[in-house]
Amino acid sequence: MDRTSETVNGWNEYKRLVLQQLEDLNKKYERIDEKIGTISNKVTILETKSTLLGAAGGLIIVILIEFIKQFIIR
Repeated sequence: MDRTSETVNGWNEYKRLVLQQLEDLNKKYERIDEKIGTISNKVTILETKSTLLGAAGGLIIVILIEFIKQFIIR
């Protein structure tokens, strides 16, 4: 196929369009990947906070039960 027929059938233009769309999709993928990383970090932080709050709540309940057993029940 010679250069003239490539130009005539529009292959060069189509090739540029496809390459541009691939570049656009790659940029969108990179943004989505960054957002997923951010969300993953936030979920990890929330999991840590909930674990600490659960442990603190459990500790408070144990302390209250011991207080009740030591000073109120006797």
